Amino acid sequence: MKAKKMEGHQEGPYVVIKKSFFNVYALFCTSKYTNNNFYYELDKEKYDFNKNSYVRLNVLTKLIKFQFIKK
Repeated sequence: MKAKKMEGHQEGPYVVIKKSFFNVYALFCTSKYTNNNFYYELDKEKYDFNKNSYVRLNVLTKLIKFQFIKK
């Protein structure tokens, strides 16, 4: 799922963890890996991505439902 973050107007993929009536709680995904234990790798071949991506397990983000991008 893609959404726009309010601060900095960044766009990025997320893994949704929990939904409420107005909010969605999600983990941000990135293609920039740093060497620590807080990332889960999403293989580009398995998920049909352009490049390997990583779920940041240590940063839970609260998104408002109107931030989501419909494509």
